[in-house]
Amino acid sequence: MKKQQKTYILLAISCIVWGIIGVQIYGYLNPESEKQELTQYQKFTPEKTQEKEIYVVNTHDRDPFLDRYKQTKLKKRSTKKTKKKHTKTRFPKIIYNGIVINKKSKSFIVTVKNQQQIMKIGDVFNDIKLISGNSKEIKVKHQDEVNIITK
Repeated sequence: MKKQQKTYILLAISCIVWGIIGVQIYGYLNPESEKQELTQYQKFTPEKTQEKEIYVVNTHDRDPFLDRYKQTKLKKRSTKKTKKKHTKTRFPKIIYNGIVINKKSKSFIVTVKNQQQIMKIGDVFNDIKLISGNSKEIKVKHQDEVNIITK
């Protein structure tokens, strides 16, 4: 084979190789999208879903902030009617939790019958009136009876 024939054969092979490479690149850049023909009466059937699990959060009787247990048990009432004698009223359960001092006023954190309340001097909550107080103790009044509660 002559030199000129080898050149033509190599030129033809290189054109075929570059043609194959060009067709593949063109195929990647311009993909033919498959067109799906949707009929007008095609039905949609949803997939069956599984029932979801229901989670329940348990309630606890313990108050983590007060570190005391709530009294949730109700006292049994007797069915017999008895006459009450005139006795002194019992002071409800009162806990003095602390004081919040502002530039203008003092607020006292008081728990009355397991209900926490922020009170100022002269405020009334559950028939309990706050008369005075400092950082160590408060003076409260309930039905004309005065009691001092310490921290």
